[in-house]
Amino acid sequence: SDHPTAYSFYLTQTIDGIQSAITSSNEVSEDAAVASWLYESINVIVEKDGIVSFSWQYPISVEDTVSDNVGIISFDQAKDIFEQMMPLTTKGDLEEWSDDENSQVSITADVSDIRFGLMRVRSSGTEKSGLLTPVWIFYGDYTQSVHFLPGKGDGQEDYDNTQEQPWILLAVNAVDGSVIDVTAGY
Repeated sequence: SDHPTAYSFYLTQTIDGIQSAITSSNEVSEDAAVASWLYESINVIVEKDGIVSFSWQYPISVEDTVSDNVGIISFDQAKDIFEQMMPLTTKGDLEEWSDDENSQVSITADVSDIRFGLMRVRSSGTEKSGLLTPVWIFYGDYTQSVHFLPGKGDGQEDYDNTQEQPWILLAVNAVDGSVIDVTAGY
């Protein structure tokens, strides 16, 4: 009773029995020409006495089916693509967040779940419409650790920043094997 407990559930639709992608990310593209288009998110918070919060943001609306039968790459192929691309993605993040003069940054990515699902891919860079594409989604923990060098950081303490679950580490297009940029949507 001294420590109230609540459970937060993230949900999303299933379309024809296949779950659509979900992420806690609210990141938007830095490209001003690309319209913001966040992922559908249904969030329910439950405490001991029941539901205390419910929100449904950015709902998916399916208008048409383009193809009922497309070729899908195997999980082993998707795993190989993940193993090749995840270090490159992480290296890009390290370069973006590094501050060689004041701190050292490291990143840890741990896969906790791999799902076959559907992810929206933009029709064009400016619209909030597109196709739901079959994907292999690698979910997990993504932690940026910042260590301030001796005498640097103006007294700041080292810290870890772990992304809130569910977090998409990498999404592999199950039709053509390309990596989908989760933020940009293509």
